[in-house]
Amino acid sequence: MFRGGGIVPEFVFDVVVLALILGALLYFARQWQGRRSSLDATVLPLQAPPDAAWQVRHLGTDDDQTEILLVLRDHDTNRVWDRRSFMKIDNQDPDYDKRFYNAMEDARARAVLLNSQRP
Repeated sequence: MFRGGGIVPEFVFDVVVLALILGALLYFARQWQGRRSSLDATVLPLQAPPDAAWQVRHLGTDDDQTEILLVLRDHDTNRVWDRRSFMKIDNQDPDYDKRFYNAMEDARARAVLLNSQRP
């Protein structure tokens, strides 16, 4: 009837232990939720200004290729907000000129499409 010869009945001891376990679970659940909500707030993406536009650029890479890029650039500050690789072409490719011209035209068409979807 009594645990360990003490004066506290067994059911009171069990209730106290159960309350401590529930309290600890609630504490850790709130801590986890708080950390999760603070992480969600810091992951918000930056929004490019409305006058930023997608442009097509190309550059040479270290592995002897030409990379064609779509770049979201702000006109006022020249800040780059986004950069996407469109295609890479080997510089030693026998059809380099044709592939480069076609890739640039396709990238320009994609830039027009992306600009039409901007606010």
